[in-house]
Amino acid sequence: IRNAFVRIQPSPVSQLRDTLLPRPDSGRYNFPIYTYVLSPFTPVRGRSYLVSASAPSLGTASASVSVPDKGTVYYPPTTTLALDNPTNSKPDVLLMLYLRLSWAAQGYICRMYLDYEYLKEGEWVVGRAEVPVSSRNEKAFSLEGATYPYLHPVRSSLMPLSSSKMGTLVQSSTN
Repeated sequence: IRNAFVRIQPSPVSQLRDTLLPRPDSGRYNFPIYTYVLSPFTPVRGRSYLVSASAPSLGTASASVSVPDKGTVYYPPTTTLALDNPTNSKPDVLLMLYLRLSWAAQGYICRMYLDYEYLKEGEWVVGRAEVPVSSRNEKAFSLEGATYPYLHPVRSSLMPLSSSKMGTLVQSSTN
């Protein structure tokens, strides 16, 4: 939408300026992206904002957005021991974690990564792989038919979720 008046509130009310951005891939569309920007602007955790846009030919539209506070992750001692010393842990240990989410959080996704180093042609190389939460064949866990984390909606203040390999308990803060 061109020639719109776009702003973000609360105070101070900030007006966004229009600009053109180049497309990273012009295979489908060969014109730039027409957008509105506000710079410098850093959203504040825990704060709500009202975004409104007015265009002479289209009228006014507005929406609000709340930026969630940073969540916290807690590990019970059994999970901490398994992660800190995997060679001394049972292969079927249930890894649990507890998430405390912001009051403004509408959903969450919990991912686990394996960071590792390996020797390649005489040099150490750093690698990273995402750990699936389940596999089609649970007895012989493999990447074939692996299930990876997905976005979960927050439904209540305390919500248990689990799988045979990784479980989570989610708590939404009330402040």
